This record gives sequence, C-alpha cells and structure tokens, in this order.
Amino acid sequence: MGNSNFLKLFILIAVKNNTANLPTPICFSNMFLLSLNVQVDFVDQVCLPVYRCMDSLSPESTLRPLLSGCQRNRTEWDHLAEMQRQREGEEDMRRRSREEEEKGK
Repeated sequence: MGNSNFLKLFILIAVKNNTANLPTPICFSNMFLLSLNVQVDFVDQVCLPVYRCMDSLSPESTLRPLLSGCQRNRTEWDHLAEMQRQREGEEDMRRRSREEEEKGK
C-alpha cells in the first residue's frame, strides 16, 4: 500500500470514528511525540520479537528480509521521535526566552 493510500485510509477511519463518536486513532492526536514513541515501543515489544522468532524458525533464513525491514522501520521511527524531541526542546527554549523577556519589561 502506498503512503498516500495509507494516509487516505487513516483519514477515512478518523472520519468514521468521529461520526460514530469513537476515539480518534493515536496518529491524529495532538501528542505527536507520544505517538512516535508508542511506535518505537510497539516495534521493540511486539514486532521485533515476532520477526526474530519467525526468522529463527524459517529454513535458510528465508524470512530474514522481514526482520531486516522491521529493524529499518524501528530506526526510522526512532529517528522521527528524536527529531520531534529536538523540535519540542527548541520550542520550549523559545517559549522560556519569551517569558523571561516579558518579565523583564
């Protein structure tokens, strides 16, 4: 499934959930960093152990590409989470600076 189709699917789910007064999926929450960290934790706690187990059971490591892909996904999610933490840290520093400027006036 391409990225644009994936996004369309999430939007469709969010619209249907909103219409039915169901909770919005975490990917649409205002806590973007939380959702990134949840993705990393999900990969660490669920995906990687499953793929490692499958790889160990597969003859001649035929499922190794699945494990490798999962590991690359985990690296990407972790990178996105780190970038978001840095952005939020920079925003926090700017907010504190503005607050201190306001106090000095």
